Amino acid sequence: MTNPIGFSEPEFQQFFEYWNELRGDDLLPAKSSFDPQRVTLLLPKLTVLQWTPPDTLLVRLMGTEIVSHHIKERTGTNLLDAVQPSQKAVLAAFTAAFFTQISVAEVDTRRHYTSGALVGALNGYFPFRGEDEIVNFAIGVHCADTDANSNILPNDSLSHIEVLDYRFTDIGNGVLDLDFNSAG
Repeated sequence: MTNPIGFSEPEFQQFFEYWNELRGDDLLPAKSSFDPQRVTLLLPKLTVLQWTPPDTLLVRLMGTEIVSHHIKERTGTNLLDAVQPSQKAVLAAFTAAFFTQISVAEVDTRRHYTSGALVGALNGYFPFRGEDEIVNFAIGVHCADTDANSNILPNDSLSHIEVLDYRFTDIGNGVLDLDFNSAG
């Protein structure tokens, strides 16, 4: 399926082109078709997520670069538990929409650390269907502010993640683009 979607982040574009190639004429690629050897340079920036409604977004795998930015391994945890508490319900609804409406999502975040340090990060999420045809897996590509990350001390821990903007992009199935931002 050809699709003229363009991303400002080169890493998102690279993964999108691979993801788009995998899906061929299907709406989504099968999770089993993903071959990490085809995106080796992106592996440190990838996260594999599994959605269990209504509000669990399980981190199945987190790339080494992301782990070093978070100062903590989050594999096996619910990513929505790291989100600013006042945003959790809305983000659970948007996450459910991402997996049911079938689109590509870009999420702009700010990580808050206990020291008061802040780090911006942009994430691109690409859905995959399981062997049972259920769409509940996504691979995310993470791009963080490297200068700000270098100022985070090793003993500083993540307090919470604030979502600034959450965008859905139509992948050719007629789903309207959708945008949520923390300003309303």
